[in-house]
Amino acid sequence: MVHRRDRASDSLFLLVRSRAAEGAYCQFRTLLEVASYLYTSALSEEPYSGVTGSIRCRRYELCMHPVLQHVSDAWAQELSGRDAAWCQLHPFGNVRQWSAQELIEHLVLTYKSTSLLLEERLEKRRPTRSHSTFTQWVLQICVLSLGRMPSGVPAPGNTRPGRLNWPPMTGEELAAKLSEGLQQMDTLLDQCRHRFGIQRVTSHFFFGPLRVDQWRRFHVVHGHHHLRQFRRLKRTAAPLPDTSHPAT
Repeated sequence: MVHRRDRASDSLFLLVRSRAAEGAYCQFRTLLEVASYLYTSALSEEPYSGVTGSIRCRRYELCMHPVLQHVSDAWAQELSGRDAAWCQLHPFGNVRQWSAQELIEHLVLTYKSTSLLLEERLEKRRPTRSHSTFTQWVLQICVLSLGRMPSGVPAPGNTRPGRLNWPPMTGEELAAKLSEGLQQMDTLLDQCRHRFGIQRVTSHFFFGPLRVDQWRRFHVVHGHHHLRQFRRLKRTAAPLPDTSHPAT
């Protein structure tokens, strides 16, 4: 009888301890979620709006959000003066590595993909009901808060260059395409912020469900990730072969 009571006491103790640990973990995760929101909001220049999630200042409704505008301006500066032929060059002449035009097409496709997800939520008039897995939550903290995309992650098929069938474009034309895609997506993000507040709006295939400020933060980090690739491209792009003087 004594042994049974001991075992029962041990079981009860383990249960209470596990529940206490689970409660402590939930509180810890909640605190980190709040810290993550405040941090990404600050990075995205999103004013804290409390539970209701009021929309941004009206002056932003007429133009692109400043953090996305910064990405657009950075690309426009880098692409300025590049002719259409240069924008088709690949690093070291390796066609498996993206040219400038392919980089921009990939970015525009990611904006279109996000826009479709946002439109779906707006049509359904409710945000996603999905919850982040522990892995996705850790990835959100590591990538969105620290601001570095992991290397070597393949792009999803729907964002790989070649789907838009663009003709060769100059740097200025590519910058205009990128700005247009960003503006369209940002308009939808504003609408979602107005309708859903600070709730997690829709899910990213890699990071799981994200808030509006997290979606903006993702596209800032992603845009600068490929901007670093572009700067390497400028140092390593091989010239196109000269076919005007055939070898004798």
